[in-house]
Amino acid sequence: MVRVELLKHDHQVFGYEVSGHAGYAESGQDIVCSAVSILAYTGINTLLDRYECSITYEIDEGYILLKLEQETLENCKEASVVLETIAVGFESILESYPEYITLKSREV
Repeated sequence: MVRVELLKHDHQVFGYEVSGHAGYAESGQDIVCSAVSILAYTGINTLLDRYECSITYEIDEGYILLKLEQETLENCKEASVVLETIAVGFESILESYPEYITLKSREV
């Protein structure tokens, strides 16, 4: 199962942590893992390439972590929009495949 945790500060998403594998299908054929991975990578790439936001991220086998730096959270409205959009994408996957993904939020 893929576990997604949205990291929030004052109810505003400032990052996410994704871990695990969906188990929907064999590796390379798993559309749930692919969808989650694409969303997670899109968030990182968009914030780095389009908005040059200051972020911390970590990528490993079955694991992705993204966090906005505090100054970015306060000064980059685009970053908030990107992360809220990514969150909506995770919610959509959860609605379609609830047995393969969990989605939680954590206030930090």
